[in-house]
Amino acid sequence: MRLIFVLGLLVILLFTTACAERVEVPPAHVGKVLTQNGYKPEVVPPSKFRLDMCLLYCDKLVTLPIADFVHLERLKVFMPKDQRNMSFDVRMTGAISSGVIDHAVFGNQVKQAAGKKR
Repeated sequence: MRLIFVLGLLVILLFTTACAERVEVPPAHVGKVLTQNGYKPEVVPPSKFRLDMCLLYCDKLVTLPIADFVHLERLKVFMPKDQRNMSFDVRMTGAISSGVIDHAVFGNQVKQAAGKKR
């Protein structure tokens, strides 16, 4: 009886110490889990969770910032007829569409990684 209790305790300790890595997808980011066979199909919203338990290969979390970004372009134009210099700023706010995240962004990362292996 004591042997079964000790074995049970060892199994419980083994499972609690071998738990998978706890990861976080920060705000204004999305993530995908990279497994041994490629990316999992679902996109992970901002959250905290544990990856699957691993023995030989451990999964990794890949995050991508999706916050809006601002770009500023300063332009100077010389108008020869009037002999005047004009300067102005063009400002743009860009965002990543949620439909593009899966195929264009993460798909491109897979192609780049495959190209580096060769």
